[in-house]
Amino acid sequence: MAHTMTQDSGQDRKPTRKPSIADPEFSEALKPLLSARRLTESDLQVNVKKEEIEKITCPDNDLIGRDWYSFGLQKEIDSDTLNQIKEDNSTLRDRKSDLLHLLIEPKYQIRYEDIVYFHFKNDQSQFIKRVLDYLVDQRRRTEPYNPKYKKDNKPPKYTERPWQAIYAKRSKAPPVPGPRQELSTRNYQDKFYDTLWYEEKEHTKKLHNKCSGVYRLFVTDDVPPEVKDLLLQPDRYKEFGYIEDDAFTYDKIEYATQASEGVNIYKSNGFVCKASISQHNFSHVEQRLYLCFPDGTRRKLEAQLSHRNGHFKVKMEFELKHSYFNNLQHAVAIIPQYVINCLLSEKQSFSDLEEKFKPHWSEYSFMKLDDVQTQALQMITSVSSKHTADSCPPPVFLYGPFGSGKTRILARAAYEVMTNGVSKGDPFTRILICAHHPQSVNSFIDDYFARIEDEEGELPYRVFHVSRYLGNPLPKSYNSHFYTTFDKLEDLKPEKLKNVIIIASYNASLNLYHIFDVPGYGYFNYVFLDEAAQVREPEAITPLALATRDAKIVLAGDDKQVGPKTLVLGEEAQSDGLDVSLLTRLTDRYKGMGPTAATYVITLSSNYRAHKDLLSLPELFYGKLHASENKPVWHHKGPSGYRFVCSNSRLVPECVAANEEQQLVEACIVLEQPSNILFAMNDSIKVGDFGLVKQNAATKHSAPQTDVQGSHTSEIGTSFYVSPEQEAGHRYNERADVYSLGIILFELYFPFSTVMERAKVLGDVKSNRRLPKEFKENLHNEAKLVELMLKPISDRPSSSEIKEIDAFKQMKDQAELNCDFMLLKF
Repeated sequence: MAHTMTQDSGQDRKPTRKPSIADPEFSEALKPLLSARRLTESDLQVNVKKEEIEKITCPDNDLIGRDWYSFGLQKEIDSDTLNQIKEDNSTLRDRKSDLLHLLIEPKYQIRYEDIVYFHFKNDQSQFIKRVLDYLVDQRRRTEPYNPKYKKDNKPPKYTERPWQAIYAKRSKAPPVPGPRQELSTRNYQDKFYDTLWYEEKEHTKKLHNKCSGVYRLFVTDDVPPEVKDLLLQPDRYKEFGYIEDDAFTYDKIEYATQASEGVNIYKSNGFVCKASISQHNFSHVEQRLYLCFPDGTRRKLEAQLSHRNGHFKVKMEFELKHSYFNNLQHAVAIIPQYVINCLLSEKQSFSDLEEKFKPHWSEYSFMKLDDVQTQALQMITSVSSKHTADSCPPPVFLYGPFGSGKTRILARAAYEVMTNGVSKGDPFTRILICAHHPQSVNSFIDDYFARIEDEEGELPYRVFHVSRYLGNPLPKSYNSHFYTTFDKLEDLKPEKLKNVIIIASYNASLNLYHIFDVPGYGYFNYVFLDEAAQVREPEAITPLALATRDAKIVLAGDDKQVGPKTLVLGEEAQSDGLDVSLLTRLTDRYKGMGPTAATYVITLSSNYRAHKDLLSLPELFYGKLHASENKPVWHHKGPSGYRFVCSNSRLVPECVAANEEQQLVEACIVLEQPSNILFAMNDSIKVGDFGLVKQNAATKHSAPQTDVQGSHTSEIGTSFYVSPEQEAGHRYNERADVYSLGIILFELYFPFSTVMERAKVLGDVKSNRRLPKEFKENLHNEAKLVELMLKPISDRPSSSEIKEIDAFKQMKDQAELNCDFMLLKF
């Protein structure tokens, strides 16, 4: 596509001329030997270097064999020259050395391929394997343990950011219009560039419409001390302040904190400065947005604007956090082709998993596993019996709900792999662990590696929790040595990084690329991704850009939890799959890959649980919500075809609920109350009558909002039921209640088995007005009515208009036919 640029592989050894060996029999015989060692033909098609001659002619590492004379003849060295070499040297090693010094000259340019071909023609398989093993060893030895550059040196060219990661350049390179194509190894980078470009555009538009405006600005030192303590650029920002304005609501503050990296401030005659949003806002919720300003900001404002009570009325344009998209685009641009290939594995890519070592090192109670968890551990520590050198082995999955032990298994696997590698003297064992949330990242230190160190003393390997700055979360005194910044990590001595476990967030992991990466080889031979169902695919591939060709990639997560779907804006981005996590996409892909692929997935548990406090809100609607084991618990399916969860209904006597023959009565009673509201709508109906929107003073979004008549709900309850105009802080009329009732109606006809499932589905309905496919297919009239009720307020029908909608009339007729009692008439 027009916007892409060719990526340099960055390999040090490249062919200097075209392959000269065009022997099909030789190529076929070599393929399995190369594949077993994860080599390619290009690894053979490199010149032997002068400094390597001593290594490959010593007795313990001899690659030529005794018949050096025949080898010289094959390479077209005349017999007189060979005889002279024989006469000048008394030892076999010296003769081989002289011959190779001659063959490395430009006239001959001997390559390792030539040596292998000589042994192939002479049927000397032991020497072929010796050459290939030597090349594997050289590859491992040439991968540096140390960072590529120090801060006082200019970084090598390949560490410079690609143009896709620079917003000023990216914004001028929109995707090329054309028909949508299925994701493939060829279009992988282009497709994700396109989807991220569209999403960034939508977020820019949303941030401007939602947050930019004219507000009261206070420039003052009277701010919480954390605003100054958490300052990331103290040399640039010297002044502080905040926005505090009735028009700048909690919702705007929260969105600006998450989505914006700065605010451009304007006065009547032009631009004043760009303010930075304080890190303090992430951990404290107030009706203020704290800002940091360049030195002299207050002076500029006072020179042009009058101010009252210490504030200025200024225009503010919020700027999207383009750095977030820079990181994602950077990861997409640099991800190696061998990683892309493994993320689109075909059926033939899967091979039997072979046990590399038997896990047995840990007997600590905090890392004990049950039988299924142990099986998952063995899957991680096993290796694919075969795979091609142009692809990592297909990733393996740990799939299960919250509390099923995914994080414990990953921590135990990292411990087992590292301990085994160190005990066997492996040249390096490098493990990268990433998680979505800072607290999840931190749990690997607090819950596991700090406790391991308590048991074993100083570890023979290093474990680092790495972030941009210390304090998210703040290290405890006893484990502070596990925590470091990227700057400090870059300055470590090489020997500290031979055997290392790095733990970081997904987005932050890209910073490691400039410290560790060896282009063409990668750095980490194990990459563990926790909470993998909660991030979009470009976020997941950020750490994968650092994987070696033979890396073991592990994804752990649960796609029933709230995923990236609710975060992705724009039809183009959604239709191209940006709202689907890598874990979810690969899970679907593996289903059609046969029984071998099935061994790459472990389901830890199908028993979904939730804390009783999390269940309290759904209980308002469902009564007691059952924890579900294996599948949702449906007590009955009434004659209308609708299924209800109504265990322990307060409306139904126990004797009735326990009688299967009378379960129809229970279904109708549960249906009756919302039906009475729905079918008896009048202009003063309130959602509060249904008992779902309750006063909640502790909710930070709660704010009294009444119209002139004061006839509508006065408190905003849970955000799922709140209309968009309420969230924006506008006054609302009865159409806001229509929106809330639309959500209620959807829940009535589409019950959930878990709180996580409810949050995920309702979050998508709320953010994108996108109803589940099965709901639209199975309940056409109900879906059509809900879609109308959730429209923007300008297109949303009133309660009186709903009564005239055909879908509503058909629902009412159907309900009257299916229940033994007649619903309340108008």
